[in-house]
Amino acid sequence: MSRPAALALILVAAGARAQTVGVGGVVQPEADWQQQDTSVKVIDPRYSGFAIRRTRSWLFGDIAWNKVRFEARIEAELMPQFQLLDAYVAASSDLAGGGRWRIGLGQQFAPFSRQTMMPAAEFQMIEPAQLTSLTPNRQIGISALLSVPYAPWIEISGGVFDGKGVDIIENIDNNLMYVGRLAFRPIGPRGRITESALGEDQLSIAGDVSYNVKNLGDYDETTLLVGADAFFCKWGLSAYSEFLYGHVTYPASSPKQNYDLRGINAQAGYLLPIPGVLYRRLEVAARYEEIQPNTTIQIEGPGDPNQHRGSIVGEINYYHRGHSLKVQLAWSHNIEFQKVDRNGNNAEYANDTLVLMVTGRLEFIR
Repeated sequence: MSRPAALALILVAAGARAQTVGVGGVVQPEADWQQQDTSVKVIDPRYSGFAIRRTRSWLFGDIAWNKVRFEARIEAELMPQFQLLDAYVAASSDLAGGGRWRIGLGQQFAPFSRQTMMPAAEFQMIEPAQLTSLTPNRQIGISALLSVPYAPWIEISGGVFDGKGVDIIENIDNNLMYVGRLAFRPIGPRGRITESALGEDQLSIAGDVSYNVKNLGDYDETTLLVGADAFFCKWGLSAYSEFLYGHVTYPASSPKQNYDLRGINAQAGYLLPIPGVLYRRLEVAARYEEIQPNTTIQIEGPGDPNQHRGSIVGEINYYHRGHSLKVQLAWSHNIEFQKVDRNGNNAEYANDTLVLMVTGRLEFIR
């Protein structure tokens, strides 16, 4: 077990004296229809059938001491193979004028991109935007957050991390990742991070920056990321947008070429005010997204992970108990903007999808 997981487990194990102890889990089974294109050879093709998108469990607890709340959380992905996700301890306390501070240590979300930090069951669409695959995501390190006293709608967060990704418990090259985020939250400054208009009324506008250096053996890879996101929900209406830009550089002696990366996402939904039992339970939602993981590379063929691509998504969601029990039906029209591969062959292909997914989340707290 990693050291962050051991620390988290010790605090959770003190549940006999804890203010709160809880255990939970989420499962997301689905039925997929994947359009097949036999005219091209697709890299990493996808198929129709049944699947389980996520199966996760978590354990958490907290204890209060002298106005400071200490907490611990362990979360793991159980399929298709076990992977530790969250394993951290944290301390937080309120400040004058509605302010608040929090410090976390262990494996946790780096504070970059609202949708990256979203709990797995809280997405409005079946999946987060593709650009989140390019953000720091979970890292091992230390994070801090400050809601400014007497101006709690200003939220400053940041952290220092190993920058090697999930479950890499040793910082083998001694380099670090630095992440910062500044959010302006004039409506719902302490509203939980969620999507759709199921939670508190919110307006949040934020900017992010990340700087990371990785040693790749004989040379370093330096990545600078900047991003911005905005979220609004009220009157059953919700909207979210995000932009990401990155610049990746290598020394002149390396065999790799510098490149940029880009991503955009815009989505919105409306909870229909149908009278009766369906009131604010049925939602129509739509998304446009585009991702360009590498602006200079010549791709190997259609389906290459670095292919410049996008999608237009239409979705119908039914929330029986909010995000804890919901059914989502999504149609995705996928677009390849990079139309030829490195050999000049066609890189466009038919790969639209239709997905029906059910989310079931349970949590027991004492």
